[in-house]
Amino acid sequence: MKKLKLKRGILSIVKINIRLLVITLILSIIVSFTNIYLISLEKNFTDAILVKNKDLFIKIFTRILSIIVAKIFLEYSKAYLLGKFSENILRDIRNEIGKKLINVKISYIEKNTTGDYISRLSNDLSLIQGFLSSSLNDLLYHPITFILGIILAISINWKLTLFCFAIIPISIILALIISKPVEKYTKRQQEALSDVNSVAQDAISGITIVKAFNLEKELFNKYRKELVKSFKSGLISARFENLSEPIKIMIQIIPFVLMFFYGGNLVLKGELTLGGIIAFIELMNIFLAPMNVLPNIINSYRKAKSSSERIEELLNQEDEKGGYEKKEKESDYDIEFEDVYFSYEEEEIIKGISFKVKRGEKVAIVGESGSGKSTIVKLILGLYKPQKGNIKIFGVDIKDWDLSTLREKISVANQDIYLFPESIKENIRYGNYNAKDEDIISATKKSLAYDFIMDNIGFEREIRERGSSISGGERQRIAIARALLKKSARLFILDEATSALDTETEHTLQNILKEELKDKTVLIIAHRFSSIKIAERVIVLDNGKIIEEGTHEELFNKKGAYYQLYSKQLIQNHNSLVGGR
Repeated sequence: MKKLKLKRGILSIVKINIRLLVITLILSIIVSFTNIYLISLEKNFTDAILVKNKDLFIKIFTRILSIIVAKIFLEYSKAYLLGKFSENILRDIRNEIGKKLINVKISYIEKNTTGDYISRLSNDLSLIQGFLSSSLNDLLYHPITFILGIILAISINWKLTLFCFAIIPISIILALIISKPVEKYTKRQQEALSDVNSVAQDAISGITIVKAFNLEKELFNKYRKELVKSFKSGLISARFENLSEPIKIMIQIIPFVLMFFYGGNLVLKGELTLGGIIAFIELMNIFLAPMNVLPNIINSYRKAKSSSERIEELLNQEDEKGGYEKKEKESDYDIEFEDVYFSYEEEEIIKGISFKVKRGEKVAIVGESGSGKSTIVKLILGLYKPQKGNIKIFGVDIKDWDLSTLREKISVANQDIYLFPESIKENIRYGNYNAKDEDIISATKKSLAYDFIMDNIGFEREIRERGSSISGGERQRIAIARALLKKSARLFILDEATSALDTETEHTLQNILKEELKDKTVLIIAHRFSSIKIAERVIVLDNGKIIEEGTHEELFNKKGAYYQLYSKQLIQNHNSLVGGR
């Protein structure tokens, strides 16, 4: 059952383009007929010369010329349509991969490396392209020509036909045996290349850390180690591929030797004409061509098969699914967690937490790193589903929400900001793609980003990948501008959104956000306590559990976990200031 499901993705793409393949197949049949017919004409042409029949000679010669002209047109049409079919298939596969990567569950994306996806889009598709553009043509043309060639050969002389075919079954068996390991080692090579790409991707993404910690040697050794693994798998695969070469030579030479010896005897006995033996020379090439290309077809197919399985594994992943509800229900609460448990595979992160956030309330969730704060954000956004318990957002169970509609009502500013390698304006516009320029400018003024944008880079200036050309604090202010631009949002989530700002800028921004978001529900995820000043209530999280809840004053006076975290941070800030003098 799993195998059938595995092939559904690419097969459905082939079905969409099946018309082109059918037309190409029909043209291959016609081209095969013309080639066999030409050989038949060559036999008659030779025999006409030997009997010195001039009229027959001119008639056959004229027919040969007309067939050759038609053949040129047919060959071009076939090659063009097959090329179009190949490009359509690759375009549609790339399209499906792109669609899948955007819509697949985030758990699958986070489970694999970026290098693995790059490998599937480059190396694996390259092998599939090789099969479609070259081997598929051989697969369509040679079997048809082979069958028609046998019919013509038998009609010329059945004895010589049987004699020539004595070697073929042996060569086919040998070709299949030798090419079998190629599939296994090609798959290993592709997986190893994926690991190579991952190491390279990590080195590029973390180049600052690589330089700062002198990791060049270590990372290069790691890269070289993965490259050696890939090389070894490729070498073994190449070894098996090269073993097919002696078989090709044997297939090419032995049948010709046998055919000349036995055919010559038949001519001497008067059972075969000279034109017949010349035709057999052409037919032998047709018989041998499939045998010559068979190992390559099989190897190319096995490589394409192993690559298509890796792509199918991605295409068959479940898309992110939500419900169909597109309207919130009447409720006093925008967020409700009821005895929620959540695990990443085996690791339990959220352990039975329950809390509610009223409409328009400002709530902070604080705790040490790894306590589960950011996981709560992912659960609210529907990126993950809890294994146990219920979550309601705007009065609707998270399982019932149409996720696209839900996320239209939520705006997020994260600590780990992703900025696209586009202009500042475009990056902010992603908060509301229909926003006017004046709205974008207004949002940057509110997030204190306008001045540095105008002084340094300008709205139209493109920034490097992930925003590496600007500072962390500047990236955060751009992210906040993007969040503020989303007018459809009624819930704002600030996940460590001001952690990279200096104290004075953060204080000013907090006051602006307090006024700007006064009618909105705000959830603040914080490690730094200076960023929760607008919060009316604080939830303290520890090891996936809520251990305290209340206002800042209540929790501070309680002298519990919140007080300990707060005091610890004050001491760290004091030591940082003293150390900086």
